[in-house]
Amino acid sequence: RSVMNKSRHHELVVPEAVAGRRLDRTVADLLSDMSRNAVRRIIDFGGCWVNGRRTRIASRKMRAGDRIELHVAPRGPESSRSLRIRPVHNDDWIAVVDKPAGLVTAGTRMGDRKTVVRQVETALQVAADRRTVQVMTVHRLDREASGLLVLSLSRRGTGRLARQFKQHDVNRVYVAVVEGHPAEDSGTIDVPLAVARQGRGSRAVPDPDGTRGGVPAVTRFTVLERFAKPERTLLAATLETGRTHQIRAHLAFKVGPIVGDRKYGSPDAKRARRICLHAAVLGFVHPGDDRPRRFESEPPDDFWTTAGLPPRSVVDRVR
Repeated sequence: RSVMNKSRHHELVVPEAVAGRRLDRTVADLLSDMSRNAVRRIIDFGGCWVNGRRTRIASRKMRAGDRIELHVAPRGPESSRSLRIRPVHNDDWIAVVDKPAGLVTAGTRMGDRKTVVRQVETALQVAADRRTVQVMTVHRLDREASGLLVLSLSRRGTGRLARQFKQHDVNRVYVAVVEGHPAEDSGTIDVPLAVARQGRGSRAVPDPDGTRGGVPAVTRFTVLERFAKPERTLLAATLETGRTHQIRAHLAFKVGPIVGDRKYGSPDAKRARRICLHAAVLGFVHPGDDRPRRFESEPPDDFWTTAGLPPRSVVDRVR
């Protein structure tokens, strides 16, 4: 029995007639429009779940009544195969990386192969000659953005880092290029954010009067430079809270949409392959030795190309 919904999601229940066969053959036999090789690719990508758990073992024997979920990732305009993270720091407790735009932080139901987490896991497995390495997320960056991420390599470290993020003790500074010129050179955007459905996804919606059930969200911004042609502004933004799409929604509401950000109203977004948002500074207390750490990253070339501006150094202006 198979059910398929609009999000390219197959649900299968293994019948007695095919019990005992390999996972890849079972799926191919039950789905007449999918080849065995295609099934193997989905399994390898991480888009196959058996009885609620992800599996990458194509040869796994199926039993009658087993429930198989197959999540087929849609093909985007740009492959993430060539997108590679830049290692910044790693030790027994943490790994800090510089994420390129276009790469997701962690996996979804459709797979976890082309993610920051998988790249870090693979690199550490090779370096340490170990079969498995635990890599855990404590925060994320939007796929369309770039910049610094810290990942935990131990459960104790995860708890200590997560508490810092929850208590807003982490220093995070982002640089962005927005459309137009804001009226003020600096300001605080203290506007709750709610979540609204948009197509297959969702977006953050400002909720200044509290009618949408929004949660508190505070963003501070400082103008770094104004440009006449194109009429855009380079600014730094810091978070006092950490809501999904917080900077994108707040800037679009009070300052101007981030260049390239179609979801939040950038007019030139159809031609953009990323948004002009970059996590430039990340500071926190190391979970292993309780000493403060600070990491910095300049925006990459594609940030400036999308912005239509010549590259320049910004980290020394947001210290």
